[in-house]
Amino acid sequence: MRAHRGPGTQRTGHADGRPRGRTRPAWRGLWVDDEAERAAERLDAARGRDALTPSELRVTELAAIGQTNRQIAPALFVTQRTVENYLTSAYGKLEIGSRPELAAALAGRPADRV
Repeated sequence: MRAHRGPGTQRTGHADGRPRGRTRPAWRGLWVDDEAERAAERLDAARGRDALTPSELRVTELAAIGQTNRQIAPALFVTQRTVENYLTSAYGKLEIGSRPELAAALAGRPADRV
């Protein structure tokens, strides 16, 4: 059982002396900046064909040769929704917006925009 400390003597901080509440240590801002910088580097590295996962690559290759999502799903033993998710992720990594641009992006050449 704790002894009564008297008025105005309540412990207001952590055991190690840090104050309680919404204060942020000075080093935290630096950590956030470093983390943001590392995230930006990862984002830059996560572009292009090399950024695709093996599953995304298999799906995009089949889509690029003209297969529909409905045809791709049973061929890879996944659901049609999984195919859609892989394509959506791959479009972001390849920085494209549609299936017609897919073959050109996989081949590493600029797409003919209509």
